[in-house]
Amino acid sequence: MNIIIILLLLTVIVETAQQLFFKMAGIDNKKRLIYSFLGISMYLLFVIIWLRILKNLPLGFALPIMGFNYITVALAGNLFFKEKISIKRWSGIVLILIGLTLVWFGGASFL
Repeated sequence: MNIIIILLLLTVIVETAQQLFFKMAGIDNKKRLIYSFLGISMYLLFVIIWLRILKNLPLGFALPIMGFNYITVALAGNLFFKEKISIKRWSGIVLILIGLTLVWFGGASFL
């Protein structure tokens, strides 16, 4: 598998973890500092990986692919915090998936 694809997947995982840590920091006052530090650490890791990705991919391709984060964060919020996903949000997730498919197959010849 191409290293750039692996890095794209890793950025989605790292950014999802970042959002989960920030959510936990907002919920748990006793561990706010720890969760905030973890969230910021994930953000720094994301930036390092993102810069490596942008060295090899056009921004117009890489950034839309990051739309997958909206899906993973919604699913993680549901899984870890029991946040509801409404029909409208599921519709948005489907539209994001359609958009990601169009971007991926419409411009992935450089991978």
